[in-house]
Amino acid sequence: MKANEEFNGNLKQKLEELFDASLKLTVPDVPGVEPKIKIAVGRKGDYQCDNVMSLWPRIKGKSTHIEDGLALGQAVVEKLPSSEMVESCSVNKPGFINVAISTEWIAKSLENMLINGIEIWAPTLSVKRVVVDFSSPNIAKVMHVGHLRSTIIGDTIARML
Repeated sequence: MKANEEFNGNLKQKLEELFDASLKLTVPDVPGVEPKIKIAVGRKGDYQCDNVMSLWPRIKGKSTHIEDGLALGQAVVEKLPSSEMVESCSVNKPGFINVAISTEWIAKSLENMLINGIEIWAPTLSVKRVVVDFSSPNIAKVMHVGHLRSTIIGDTIARML
Protein backbone atom coordinates (compact mmCIF):
# COMPACT_ATOMS: atom_id res chain seq x y z
CA MET A 1 0.00 0.00 0.00
CA LYS A 2 1.43 3.39 -0.98
CA ALA A 3 1.95 6.01 1.71
CA ASN A 4 -1.03 8.15 0.68
CA GLU A 5 -3.30 5.20 -0.13
CA GLU A 6 -3.69 4.39 3.54
CA PHE A 7 -5.36 7.77 4.01
CA ASN A 8 -7.85 7.35 1.16
CA GLY A 9 -11.16 5.54 1.06
CA ASN A 10 -13.65 3.92 3.35
CA LEU A 11 -12.51 3.35 6.94
CA LYS A 12 -14.81 0.38 7.53
CA GLN A 13 -13.58 -1.24 4.30
CA LYS A 14 -9.95 -0.82 5.41
CA LEU A 15 -10.73 -2.41 8.78
CA GLU A 16 -12.46 -5.29 6.98
CA GLU A 17 -9.31 -5.85 4.91
CA LEU A 18 -7.14 -5.94 8.06
CA PHE A 19 -9.47 -8.32 9.90
CA ASP A 20 -9.86 -10.50 6.80
CA ALA A 21 -6.09 -11.06 6.74
CA SER A 22 -6.03 -11.74 10.48
CA LEU A 23 -8.96 -14.17 10.40
CA LYS A 24 -7.40 -16.13 7.52
CA LEU A 25 -4.20 -16.52 9.55
CA THR A 26 -5.99 -17.34 12.81
CA VAL A 27 -8.53 -19.86 11.52
CA PRO A 28 -7.26 -21.12 8.15
CA ASP A 29 -9.39 -24.28 8.40
CA VAL A 30 -12.66 -22.32 8.39
CA PRO A 31 -13.52 -21.25 4.84
CA GLY A 32 -15.52 -18.19 3.83
CA VAL A 33 -15.15 -16.08 6.96
CA GLU A 34 -16.25 -12.51 6.19
CA PRO A 35 -15.23 -9.84 8.71
CA LYS A 36 -18.20 -8.40 10.63
CA ILE A 37 -17.20 -4.82 11.41
CA LYS A 38 -19.63 -2.34 12.91
CA ILE A 39 -19.53 0.91 14.85
CA ALA A 40 -18.92 0.14 18.52
CA VAL A 41 -21.62 0.82 21.07
CA GLY A 42 -20.37 2.43 24.27
CA ARG A 43 -16.92 3.71 25.07
CA LYS A 44 -14.89 0.57 24.49
CA GLY A 45 -13.67 1.63 21.04
CA ASP A 46 -14.63 3.17 17.73
CA TYR A 47 -15.37 -0.05 15.84
CA GLN A 48 -16.12 -3.63 16.83
CA CYS A 49 -15.46 -6.99 15.17
CA ASP A 50 -18.05 -9.65 16.05
CA ASN A 51 -16.63 -12.65 14.19
CA VAL A 52 -15.44 -14.47 17.29
CA MET A 53 -19.01 -15.07 18.44
CA SER A 54 -19.86 -17.02 15.28
CA LEU A 55 -16.43 -18.63 14.82
CA TRP A 56 -15.97 -20.12 18.26
CA PRO A 57 -18.73 -22.78 17.95
CA ARG A 58 -17.30 -23.81 14.56
CA ILE A 59 -13.77 -24.46 15.87
CA LYS A 60 -14.59 -25.60 19.41
CA GLY A 61 -13.46 -29.17 20.02
CA LYS A 62 -11.07 -29.29 17.08
CA SER A 63 -7.36 -29.77 17.62
CA THR A 64 -6.44 -26.17 18.36
CA HIS A 65 -4.57 -24.30 21.05
CA ILE A 66 -7.54 -21.96 21.58
CA GLU A 67 -9.59 -22.85 24.65
CA ASP A 68 -12.41 -20.25 24.58
CA GLY A 69 -13.89 -17.29 22.70
CA LEU A 70 -11.78 -14.77 24.60
CA ALA A 71 -8.58 -16.58 23.58
CA LEU A 72 -9.80 -16.71 19.97
CA GLY A 73 -10.37 -12.95 20.05
CA GLN A 74 -6.87 -12.40 21.43
CA ALA A 75 -5.41 -14.62 18.70
CA VAL A 76 -7.21 -12.58 16.02
CA VAL A 77 -5.84 -9.34 17.54
CA GLU A 78 -2.29 -10.75 17.71
CA LYS A 79 -2.37 -11.64 13.99
CA LEU A 80 -3.89 -8.30 12.94
CA PRO A 81 -1.53 -6.61 10.43
CA SER A 82 0.00 -3.40 11.75
CA SER A 83 -1.54 -0.19 10.49
CA GLU A 84 -1.22 3.50 11.36
CA MET A 85 -5.01 3.59 11.42
CA VAL A 86 -5.41 1.29 14.44
CA GLU A 87 -4.37 2.84 17.73
CA SER A 88 -5.33 -0.12 19.91
CA CYS A 89 -7.40 -3.30 20.04
CA SER A 90 -8.94 -4.90 23.09
CA VAL A 91 -10.92 -8.10 23.58
CA ASN A 92 -13.89 -8.27 25.95
CA LYS A 93 -15.86 -11.32 27.05
CA PRO A 94 -17.18 -13.34 25.38
CA GLY A 95 -14.93 -12.33 22.46
CA PHE A 96 -15.85 -8.89 21.18
CA ILE A 97 -12.87 -7.17 19.55
CA ASN A 98 -12.91 -3.40 20.08
CA VAL A 99 -10.80 -1.20 17.80
CA ALA A 100 -9.74 2.36 18.62
CA ILE A 101 -8.90 4.47 15.57
CA SER A 102 -5.79 6.64 15.84
CA THR A 103 -6.59 10.34 16.12
CA GLU A 104 -3.25 11.04 14.42
CA TRP A 105 -4.35 8.90 11.46
CA ILE A 106 -7.68 10.75 11.30
CA ALA A 107 -5.85 14.10 11.32
CA LYS A 108 -3.49 12.96 8.54
CA SER A 109 -6.44 11.67 6.51
CA LEU A 110 -8.27 14.98 6.81
CA GLU A 111 -5.11 16.91 5.97
CA ASN A 112 -4.55 14.72 2.91
CA MET A 113 -8.16 15.26 1.84
CA LEU A 114 -7.88 19.04 2.22
CA ILE A 115 -4.57 19.23 0.34
CA ASN A 116 -5.39 16.81 -2.49
CA GLY A 117 -9.13 17.40 -2.72
CA ILE A 118 -12.11 15.32 -1.78
CA GLU A 119 -12.07 13.50 -5.13
CA ILE A 120 -9.31 11.13 -3.98
CA TRP A 121 -11.10 10.42 -0.72
CA ALA A 122 -14.74 10.13 -1.71
CA PRO A 123 -15.97 7.19 -3.73
CA THR A 124 -16.65 7.88 -7.39
CA LEU A 125 -20.23 7.22 -8.28
CA SER A 126 -21.62 6.65 -11.72
CA VAL A 127 -23.71 9.46 -13.15
CA LYS A 128 -27.36 8.52 -13.43
CA ARG A 129 -30.16 10.34 -15.17
CA VAL A 130 -33.12 11.15 -12.95
CA VAL A 131 -36.53 12.34 -14.06
CA VAL A 132 -38.38 14.52 -11.57
CA ASP A 133 -42.06 14.89 -12.38
CA PHE A 134 -43.76 17.83 -10.72
CA SER A 135 -46.64 20.11 -11.54
CA SER A 136 -46.47 22.84 -14.07
CA PRO A 137 -49.67 24.79 -13.41
CA ASN A 138 -51.73 26.05 -16.29
CA ILE A 139 -51.22 29.80 -16.17
CA ALA A 140 -54.57 30.34 -17.92
CA LYS A 141 -56.41 28.98 -14.87
CA VAL A 142 -56.61 30.17 -11.29
CA MET A 143 -53.62 29.01 -9.22
CA HIS A 144 -54.24 27.65 -5.72
CA VAL A 145 -52.18 26.24 -2.82
CA GLY A 146 -52.26 22.68 -4.20
CA HIS A 147 -50.35 23.78 -7.28
CA LEU A 148 -47.86 25.75 -5.22
CA ARG A 149 -46.96 22.88 -2.87
CA SER A 150 -46.28 20.39 -5.67
CA THR A 151 -44.32 22.95 -7.67
CA ILE A 152 -42.08 23.92 -4.72
CA ILE A 153 -41.35 20.31 -3.73
CA GLY A 154 -40.55 19.28 -7.32
CA ASP A 155 -38.39 22.34 -7.97
CA THR A 156 -36.46 21.76 -4.72
CA ILE A 157 -35.75 18.12 -5.56
CA ALA A 158 -34.67 19.03 -9.10
CA ARG A 159 -32.27 21.70 -7.79
CA MET A 160 -30.75 19.32 -5.22
CA LEU A 161 -29.95 16.79 -7.91
